[in-house]
Amino acid sequence: MNGKDERAIFAKMYVMPSMIKALMISELVSVGALLILLMIQRFIFKDININYYGLLAYGAIAVACLIMIMLMYGNLQKLSKQDAWLCLISKALDVIKDGEYSQSMIYDQGALIVGKFIALKDKGHFVSRNGFFSNISDRKAEASLLALLLDEELPNAKRYFLPIMLIPLALLLVCFIPTYVQSYSKLQEQEKMISASLTNISGIFETTCDYVYSDDPDDDYYSYYVNGYLEDDDHYDYAYVTVSVNKAGMVDGVSYSIDIDVNKSKEENLQSAEKTISLFNSLIKAIDVPAVNENLLKDHELSDEFTNWFLTSSYYENEDFVTDDEMMISYYSTPLEEYDDYGLSYIYMSIYEFYYD
Repeated sequence: MNGKDERAIFAKMYVMPSMIKALMISELVSVGALLILLMIQRFIFKDININYYGLLAYGAIAVACLIMIMLMYGNLQKLSKQDAWLCLISKALDVIKDGEYSQSMIYDQGALIVGKFIALKDKGHFVSRNGFFSNISDRKAEASLLALLLDEELPNAKRYFLPIMLIPLALLLVCFIPTYVQSYSKLQEQEKMISASLTNISGIFETTCDYVYSDDPDDDYYSYYVNGYLEDDDHYDYAYVTVSVNKAGMVDGVSYSIDIDVNKSKEENLQSAEKTISLFNSLIKAIDVPAVNENLLKDHELSDEFTNWFLTSSYYENEDFVTDDEMMISYYSTPLEEYDDYGLSYIYMSIYEFYYD
């Protein structure tokens, strides 16, 4: 066996264990990278769709790594039994017998290589441990020891580590970058639509309401709300209108809340509530934003069923009604025994997209 063949065997026996470990690390890193990339897609770009290309790429990486690990491990086991490797061991034994080696250099290499040296010196052959990880560590230690004894130069195993780590990560990035670009473009367009809708609704409310609150379109919500408040002479909110907008910039909910003064008659409260509802209806009809359902932007009113109940019931009861157009009309009140200066009584009318689901 010539020197070129010896160097080739040394290279395989020394490098392949490192490559096997690098492949296993790469597989773990790829799992972590996949999870991070999926979280970036979900939480940064607000894209909840499944990235099938990314998942397929990871599956291909995992299978490829597993196949290469099995092939390399099998090749290591095969090489350790070939005549060429046994011949190198025999040469190393001759070196040990003749004392032509630096014992201090060997003993500086670590416990595993020292153990291999002692076994080879005492028993005339290497003793391999059971187990996958122990086995690949033994092969590398044996190659290192023989290289020291036979004065052979070993290749730099670290140069294979970086490509093995980076190639799977690059493949995953290639699969995710187009999704990120598409998601970012969609997110920008979505924010523009939401912002335009909120601006339109806020502008309408500001013409009549005493003050208006609107969610920030840059925040991530299931729906975005605009509230318009009416105040009395004491700057107390006695009524408010709410319109919600979905991520497509469409109105998906409308609600009215109107306080009831328990110190006034039922008829006075109803008259005041109907006047406020009429005002809110005019605001809703002026909105220039599409709705997910036509019932959302139509005129709303108290049903006869609710009116009859309200006129014949106590101020301190609670009840819910549903109209033919799926509007929920509710009356809420603090119980009489708990009613004080902070007690509340109000009518709440609401109609939302999920009512039609």
